[in-house]
Amino acid sequence: MTAATDLARGAALGTLLVAIAWIVAQCGDVGDVHADDADPQLVLARMAAGEAGLDALPGEIAAMGEVMRRRGGGEIRVDVMRRYSSALRTGRQPWVVELSVHGTVPPSWPAHLAWERYERRWERIYAYAGRVVRGEARSRCVDPPDHFGARHGVDYARAVRAGWRAVDCGRTANAFWSVRR
Repeated sequence: MTAATDLARGAALGTLLVAIAWIVAQCGDVGDVHADDADPQLVLARMAAGEAGLDALPGEIAAMGEVMRRRGGGEIRVDVMRRYSSALRTGRQPWVVELSVHGTVPPSWPAHLAWERYERRWERIYAYAGRVVRGEARSRCVDPPDHFGARHGVDYARAVRAGWRAVDCGRTANAFWSVRR
């Protein structure tokens, strides 16, 4: 082999590596993706835990599911939940996206809280989210809700500014709104 051949092969290999790096960069952050992240039941349960806490009541989970079903064209879709819920996108509570179908302690769970006190709550939320996704449980909202969010702060201000109407969905941590007047 000649030096020119070695140089050409090195240049081709370098070009190939740059192309592969560019393709990988276009895929985004795939390091945190797990196979179960595509499961609507798991993602709805995580959303409920992140948005309403591990004390989320069945009616709240069902109302959140109803909002997601309306926004998802009649089905509860993972991509819609990810776009809608900041709890699934931010690092505010990293343990939320680490909650699993197995009920094991999330790696980022706060060390000062005993997971054993919360594990059953998570299992209850996960199980009920499954009923909602399968259409076995419906919300008790008096009107179909289009949005939900905090009863104060940014979410509430947005709803008031937009002229959304509050929807009674029973006892919930979050407020639910309809865009219909």
